[in-house]
Amino acid sequence: MCLYHLFEDDEYFMILSTIGNEEIVRENTKLLGSDTLGDVKVNCLKLKPIYEDDNLKEINCTHVMLVVPPAAPSFVIAKIAAAHSLILTEQITYI
Repeated sequence: MCLYHLFEDDEYFMILSTIGNEEIVRENTKLLGSDTLGDVKVNCLKLKPIYEDDNLKEINCTHVMLVVPPAAPSFVIAKIAAAHSLILTEQITYI
């Protein structure tokens, strides 16, 4: 999995993805086991500080994630995306 850190103005982005790592996956399938591998198409976290009168008021967090198990049909991917959305909604409500 590749990890990228990006800074733009006062915003921070962290992006993880398995895209482009197919050869690494093939090389390590024996070590990891073929039933444990899935694709993290994208896992992106954006943090943006919100200031009020030059004081940090809060940090706005945006998170987008799409994880795909091997050979998953589209309805399974849709259920995973819905579950991730629910988890994020519950976290926001809790905070």
